[in-house]
Amino acid sequence: MKQNIVTYPSGESVFIQGARAESVYHLLGGRVSLWDGKEKLMELEPIHILGLEGCYNPGLCYPYSVRAETETRLIAYGHEQIPEIFYQTPQLGRISLESLAQQLERHRELLKKRCLAEEGTFFAGDIQTFGPGEYVLKEDEDTSEMYRIISASEGLEVSKKGKVLAVIAQPGEFFGEMAAVSKAPRTASVRSLGESVLEVYPGDILPRVLEDYPEMAMRIITALSERLAEANQLLAGNGSSEE
Repeated sequence: MKQNIVTYPSGESVFIQGARAESVYHLLGGRVSLWDGKEKLMELEPIHILGLEGCYNPGLCYPYSVRAETETRLIAYGHEQIPEIFYQTPQLGRISLESLAQQLERHRELLKKRCLAEEGTFFAGDIQTFGPGEYVLKEDEDTSEMYRIISASEGLEVSKKGKVLAVIAQPGEFFGEMAAVSKAPRTASVRSLGESVLEVYPGDILPRVLEDYPEMAMRIITALSERLAEANQLLAGNGSSEE
């Protein structure tokens, strides 16, 4: 049985969504991610089977893209070998069924969350992924987008003038909304420590976002109140020093 062991460095595509399904891959080592367009669906580790669905759909094409998240080793089989593989290596057939079942369950969970989001909340933004060390926004830049965390593997670091203020990681948490309210440059930087998936909202739709997320209005009010208190303290301090 012909098989080919291949290695992909981190960031390289194993195969692309919509491309002709020429091979099926058995993941031996490393970690890969599955993508539907620009949306990251999931990450997989050994010993999953990749690309098998493409060999059996009518168009004979891959239904998603696969990208190496770390250096990755795989065995590549030609799609015409699939029947022979299952006959000669029943264990690989069992692994394939288990892998497909797990992937199907994850897809079902993603679909359920997506349907709930569409039915229950307003979302007129975009979904973006940020890698380790990548800045989401930088202090003093003149932008007004707001962000809501979908997932953050190691959190997002908030810093001001090089000093770390906090690490945020809670799914559903908003940040960056103050620039949309004040129309002023960013007062802090936010950097992704691991891989982070975020909803991104244009600043000009803030009123509609507040209607769907009342807790965000409370956060903005609290933040503005704290800043007003700080300003009053500074003024009081300046006044006392002049006397």
